[in-house]
Amino acid sequence: MFFPIPGPQGEDVYPIRTDGKEGCWRKGKPEMMRLVEEGDVEFAVRSDGRLGAFEKVRDDGPATKPFRTWLADVGTTADGTKRLKALFDGDSPFPYPKPVELLDAILAAGAAGDAEALVLDFFAGSGTLGDAVVQRNAREGSRLRYLLVQLPETSEGTESRSLSSITRERMRRVGQELRSGPPSLEFDDETSPDLGFRAFKLTRSCFTVWDSSATADQLEQQLELSVEHVTEGATEPSMLTELLLKAGYSLASPIEALDLAGVPGYSVADGALIVCLSKTLSIDAFEAMVEHEPAMILVLDAGFGGSDELKVNALQTVRARNQSAGSDITLRVV
Repeated sequence: MFFPIPGPQGEDVYPIRTDGKEGCWRKGKPEMMRLVEEGDVEFAVRSDGRLGAFEKVRDDGPATKPFRTWLADVGTTADGTKRLKALFDGDSPFPYPKPVELLDAILAAGAAGDAEALVLDFFAGSGTLGDAVVQRNAREGSRLRYLLVQLPETSEGTESRSLSSITRERMRRVGQELRSGPPSLEFDDETSPDLGFRAFKLTRSCFTVWDSSATADQLEQQLELSVEHVTEGATEPSMLTELLLKAGYSLASPIEALDLAGVPGYSVADGALIVCLSKTLSIDAFEAMVEHEPAMILVLDAGFGGSDELKVNALQTVRARNQSAGSDITLRVV
């Protein structure tokens, strides 16, 4: 899309960016030449003294719409590669990355007037959008949030690394770069941008789901699976994530580790949800849980060790707290 078109005196007119670098036309060469021939292109001297091409306005108004696309002013894949090399110690782990300048221009247009907008990239690639968001927040003092989604795949030149691993590593390095940046980007508690992120991947449930289509011959196996319904290999972070989602909480909900009378647990959404995944529950642990006055307590059935007495006492502890403090705590056993 970079080629000359004939000017009013037959001179060559090129699509030049405002910074003096090469740009590109909004239309291909055959179409541009047709428009010039039909008189639908006007030429005017730009502020830098060079001749620029503009789309002719039919109502005799001023010609103000340049034929050069605005995308030409926001970097190239070469700029995107240069950015990745700067972050990855001279190596570019992703081919033809989008330039940060392009995504920043889109953010400026799409998130205008909303300093806390949530922006989504369903094809995260190398993570250029996240890079642009974090840099913009640091520069402008905004609090934009980003959500990057990437299929579990590799691309040309990245066969040994998943695309999502490249995205995660890029965002780590962007944060490190800003933390050790120039004095002009020194932050206080009020202006410091959030440089952290959480990464999740879609996987199977951590809990065995009852198969309602099971035949009579398969019923015994279904019952056995339901006795120990936590799937083999399920990790505590994965179970915590799944349970907070099923309880209606966001993946971005703040999570804090708790000591519940010697039993580890978690406070979600500033104490609204208490989750304890320990397999050694105690009545002291339940008394510690209700002290936090949560809306809900989630525990594993395996945590009771088969003790019906502990289950009854746990339920009575929650009911007693609700009656004495006017609380409305719900106990759920998974």
